[in-house]
Formats: sequence, C-alpha cells, structure tokens
Amino acid sequence: MLLDPNCRTRAITDTARYHKTVAALLLRTDVAKVSVDDLRLLAPGTDARAAARGLLELGPAAVLVTDGPTPVWIHTAAGERSMAVPEVDVVDPIGAGDAFVAGFLTWWCVHGQRRADVADVNALGEATAAGITVAAAACSVRGGQPARGVRLVERPTASPASSPVASAAGHGRFRRERYAWSRRSREPDPQRGEASPVACA
Repeated sequence: MLLDPNCRTRAITDTARYHKTVAALLLRTDVAKVSVDDLRLLAPGTDARAAARGLLELGPAAVLVTDGPTPVWIHTAAGERSMAVPEVDVVDPIGAGDAFVAGFLTWWCVHGQRRADVADVNALGEATAAGITVAAAACSVRGGQPARGVRLVERPTASPASSPVASAAGHGRFRRERYAWSRRSREPDPQRGEASPVACA
C-alpha cells in the first residue's frame, strides 16, 4: 500500500488527532510519499531528512520525499538515494503529487512488482523515475488534463518479443527501462497551456 497524506492545514481541525490517524495508516503502509511541506506538519521543527527517517520507524519500508524542482529522496532502512528532477517550464504545478504517485504505481504494477520488492532499491529508483517523469508532464499543462505536447514512451532493453509484464514474471524484475519526452506529430498549442517537450531520461 502507498500512502500520500497530502496534508492540508486548512482542512485539519485537530492536529493531534490527524497525527494519530496518519501514524495508524503508516503501520499498514509499504511506501509513504510525502512532500517537504507534509513533513513540516507531521514533524514540526524537524529537518526533512530526520523527519523522513522517523516515518520509517512507524512502518513503511520506503519513504519518498518530494520538494518541487529539487531531487526526490528515497529513504529505506538500508540507506538513502536521490533522484534528479528535470527542468520543466511549469504552467500549473497543481496535481503534480498525484501524477507522481500515478507514475510510480503504474510502473510498479506493469513490471509485476510485489510488496517484497519494496526492499529493492533499484526497483524503487525506476518507479520513482517514472513518477518524476509523469509529474513533470502534469506541470506542463494547466488544469487536470493530460499533457498533449509531450508523451511518455518506454524503451525496454529486453527483446521486442517480450512484454514488461512477461519479463517481470520470468526474471523477477524487468531489467531496465528509460523514459523520455517524445514530440508528437504536431507542435504544442500554447493556447491550451501545452509546453514544449523537454529532455528527461
């Protein structure tokens, strides 16, 4: 299970009760995705790294920390790892967190990953990279609409005859996928809030 507390101070009337609710959910959580702003509410006065490490003690096997255009940090009991975020002409950042989670979980499911695989730092890195790519795409358009000027493409290193799901089933984990922006047949339309493609791997 992945938990994104998506803390909204205006909607929280009882902070202590909210903390207890999140802590109870973390006991059942495999991956926690939090922003630096979330951590400020969940662990006031604590720096982001220490707050993220503290969440690990409450149950999750991994904690993913996002902070806008700065690198995403992956925290596990075994250590930490940062994932770079590409430069994007931001049109509207609303929904970037949801897009990140969607990209992460899509990669995880398509590649046949299971609960036990959360201990695989490489798998976490690949899924996080996919989440970053989808989040960047979401920021390139206004409102809750797909990014029409860019698209997400897979470039598997496995043979063309084998699908990601089949490879995952046969080898435990799909070897390596790279994600990049790909220009469509037409140019992006600025009037629709579409941004030009940017390199991202």
